[in-house]
Amino acid sequence: MKIAIFGASGLGREVADICADTGYTDIVFLVKDQTEECLWQNKVFEDTPEIVKRLRQEGYKFAVGIGDPTIRRIIVEKYPDLDYPNLTHTSATFGQFQRGSLESSRGVIIAAGCRITNNIDFGDFILLNLNVTVGHDTIIGDFVSAMPSANISGNVDVKSGVYIGTGSAIIHGGNDVKLIIGEGSVVGAGAVVTKDVPSGVTVVGIPAKPLNKT
Repeated sequence: MKIAIFGASGLGREVADICADTGYTDIVFLVKDQTEECLWQNKVFEDTPEIVKRLRQEGYKFAVGIGDPTIRRIIVEKYPDLDYPNLTHTSATFGQFQRGSLESSRGVIIAAGCRITNNIDFGDFILLNLNVTVGHDTIIGDFVSAMPSANISGNVDVKSGVYIGTGSAIIHGGNDVKLIIGEGSVVGAGAVVTKDVPSGVTVVGIPAKPLNKT
């Protein structure tokens, strides 16, 4: 199988590992400014519509190996009609029937060691990095990025474009009302979120508070 990855930095190379783990044998990279022709013996191409079109015609699938939700969205909007498969490392675990729920999503990337429980609703182009956990009855919106060892407890609604930093924790919402992480917000590394986060706000600390407040 063949796949082209947008981005060749650290995360792009980690996505290449997931691709190799899931059976892709021909892996190439697409970058904005090409400075080298090969990376790990994999070809590197400049990201241009002409090259992307050629790779598509040659049967390549595509993945976006970039952590920033905004940049990931820009790439997908630039090339909306490509084949973006879901990529799940074989060491990730799922609750009963949960893996099948990804069939309605596209471009989801789930790294090694992730733990996904039950009744979770996935959007498109989500990135769950190494060892992320997602609890029951949670909603993960489009273009969400959860960095290594982030913990999302059950009954949380993570809106589109949220960035969840390394080692952070989002604590269980109430049984009747979901805890909401607003669209485009940022949860800083190591933060512990216990309340709703408004859209477009960055929160840090324990307990998490808006960055511009003490």
